[in-house]
Amino acid sequence: MIAIAVVDKDLAIGNQGGLLFRLPEDLKHYKQETLGRLIVMGRKTVEGLPGGRPLPGRTTVVISRSVPLPDIPEDAIICGGESVYKLFWDRTDYLIMTEVDAKAEEADAYFPEYRDGSFVCVKDSGPIEDNGYTYHIREYKRNA
Repeated sequence: MIAIAVVDKDLAIGNQGGLLFRLPEDLKHYKQETLGRLIVMGRKTVEGLPGGRPLPGRTTVVISRSVPLPDIPEDAIICGGESVYKLFWDRTDYLIMTEVDAKAEEADAYFPEYRDGSFVCVKDSGPIEDNGYTYHIREYKRNA
């Protein structure tokens, strides 16, 4: 499985159901990576999207504690939040990470630790400037 996320220096991904950073260019990248694909999100993540509904042009599986977990194919893209990343972490072998060179003022949701040698960087965009922030889009493959 693939996980995609935007993280700050402390691996924070959200606060009170919202995004930590407004990065228009990264949103275009997210759309490019997920359009036409099967994506997996938690109920709270979907509720935080515009209109509180799944994104158009994708097949979205919404995970909730109140319903049984459906079968998720290995080519799915895991899109958050924190508990959904953790749920599929052992099956995740590829990461598409937007790593912001900043620390969020407030955060209550975090991405699992991947900088501990369990993943190796296989692609780096180089620095990108967007809406007052600098970030890299890096792709990681799980170490064998």
